[in-house]
Amino acid sequence: MSDQTPAAKPPSTWSSLQSKIILGLLTLLPLAVVWFVLSFLIGFLSWLGRPLIDALFTYSGLQTSDHSGWLSNEVVLTTLAVLAALWIIYIVGAIASNVLGARLITWLSGLLNRVPLVKQVYGAVQKLVQSLSHKPDGVQRVVLLPFPTPEMRAIGFVTKTFTDAASGQELAAVYMPTAVNPTCGYLEIIPIDKCIETDLTADQAMNMILSGGATAPDEVRFSKPIG
Repeated sequence: MSDQTPAAKPPSTWSSLQSKIILGLLTLLPLAVVWFVLSFLIGFLSWLGRPLIDALFTYSGLQTSDHSGWLSNEVVLTTLAVLAALWIIYIVGAIASNVLGARLITWLSGLLNRVPLVKQVYGAVQKLVQSLSHKPDGVQRVVLLPFPTPEMRAIGFVTKTFTDAASGQELAAVYMPTAVNPTCGYLEIIPIDKCIETDLTADQAMNMILSGGATAPDEVRFSKPIG
């Protein structure tokens, strides 16, 4: 009578197929996120620069020349529009960096803030950009909030601090972006003493959000220090 251990049972066809599908998804997911972000940026830059390219082709007569065939190619037009948008952004930055340009931009901002309907959207976006470019008073920029339950934490960016008119309690407006797609999220009004300050920079926090937590540092402050 031979003393042999039974051979390991080979995985079923369904288990093997399922594991390969999961592995394939995990491999493609980072590429899909990069593609989503790049598509959004290229689409925005193309939208910004396309009017300039169209006007240039129209008034230069290139659309009626012998080269009009390749100039109507969508890839060529998108590439030229992105380059034009980057050039526009550089020019605006160069203008804003000097005193005269800063005064001009301030004048234009004041003009837009007088236009009905436009002033609500422009003013809100302008204040958001300004709040994200300056550290709020009395609190760290990147915080953790007890959301969606007291036992869990969500990354948030403090955009403004203010005071409760009834109790005098210090409050914070915190934007909590959703993972992978930070253009969507929640706006929470919460007492400052409920915010858990972190040592994360804005770049580190955004990298965590875009990667779904895969790029988190080795240590993160999860609860308030005792004492």
